[in-house]
Amino acid sequence: MRRYNRFKKAIIVTIVGLSPALGWAGDNQGHDTGFTVWGVFINNPGYCAAAPCTEDEVFAAGNPAGTDVCFVTGGRVQANGRATFGGHFAEGSNFQCIYSQLGLVSAEDSEIHFVLQRHGKIRKDIRTDQVTEFLGGCPPSDCLDVHFAIHVATGDHETVSNVHRFKNGSMVKRASSTLRRWPGDGFKVAIDTRFNKRKDHYVPAP
Repeated sequence: MRRYNRFKKAIIVTIVGLSPALGWAGDNQGHDTGFTVWGVFINNPGYCAAAPCTEDEVFAAGNPAGTDVCFVTGGRVQANGRATFGGHFAEGSNFQCIYSQLGLVSAEDSEIHFVLQRHGKIRKDIRTDQVTEFLGGCPPSDCLDVHFAIHVATGDHETVSNVHRFKNGSMVKRASSTLRRWPGDGFKVAIDTRFNKRKDHYVPAP
């Protein structure tokens, strides 16, 4: 079985808070699908040449961007292609963060990327892993990163970003990611998106 990984680095992630989700269109013939969502926190975006940071900058040797990868939410997705995820994360926390243990240093100043990973058809024997772990349940399922959203630090309390496909970077229609930041406290995020088997599936680069 294949494991499709957005980031080339070997990251093993478990995730933090979650809300119900709906929809992986037509992929499992009416069966629920497992999804996880996690945040890539760039605590020192000033290191990057421009906003948003590139993948090479985010995971540069020595971690000059102050990156961490932390669980945000996850859930079962039905087969109608529509999904709503909600999650939150506290400033200063590194709970279920596995890349550097920096966690979220500043809700106001960090650049935050959200990644939505698909874990295949929900199976009774691995269903907990399929909604709580990076590559959870793969194998026997095929995991792949499907959608992403990027929020640069603008100083605004609330920002709304488009949702894009990892397959080709195209924008998902009628999809959005809304991030609300509270300095000194943390953030809440709501991601509304639509999954489509034909448009979202991709073959990873070698």
